[in-house]
Amino acid sequence: IAILPTRIEVRAALPLHNAQQLAQQVNVKHASVLCVKDDAVYVAGERQVWRLLPVPLAEQVDQLVDLQRYEAALGLCECMDESRERVQRVRQIKTLFAYHLFSQRQYDAAMDLFFQLRVEPLDVLGLFPGLLSDRLVPAARLNANRHRYPVAVLDARTDGGVLDRALRSLVNYLNKVRHQPSTTLRPTMRLGTHRGGGDADGGVS
Repeated sequence: IAILPTRIEVRAALPLHNAQQLAQQVNVKHASVLCVKDDAVYVAGERQVWRLLPVPLAEQVDQLVDLQRYEAALGLCECMDESRERVQRVRQIKTLFAYHLFSQRQYDAAMDLFFQLRVEPLDVLGLFPGLLSDRLVPAARLNANRHRYPVAVLDARTDGGVLDRALRSLVNYLNKVRHQPSTTLRPTMRLGTHRGGGDADGGVS
């Protein structure tokens, strides 16, 4: 916490992705004295005293997730007490982060997280056009929407170079899934051949 001429700045001192990132700014003029007592920070000016209270970690995590600052949210989770709820929350945030990376076209990083989290392969395949049969697409979409994950990021109009890069990441992911112990793909799964401009020909039944 720092007192500046026209404001108070609060910066993270926890193991976040960027520990020096500005967390909050409070517009306070002519503050000159700062002290800490119990869980509060007191700031004194010429005629006023302000009390700054910490926001509970769980609430801060929720705020960061709403802002799509997933790495910072995961950093704060590391500071929370060990519990089943914490483990579940970390997994949920990592999954949201994986879909976010996919939507930002960071396909390798997204697939690494999908694999680490053992996301259902059908949900991953559902992010690509033409790889699931019609009877499987609704189920994949429903599972994704249940967790507020973005879906249908790619479609047949996606630039061919981008789609090729995404498909290469998908192939690497599926190869790792195939060799992962205790994880099996449907025996009838069949990926089609990608042809040039943007459509993936074939399906999974």
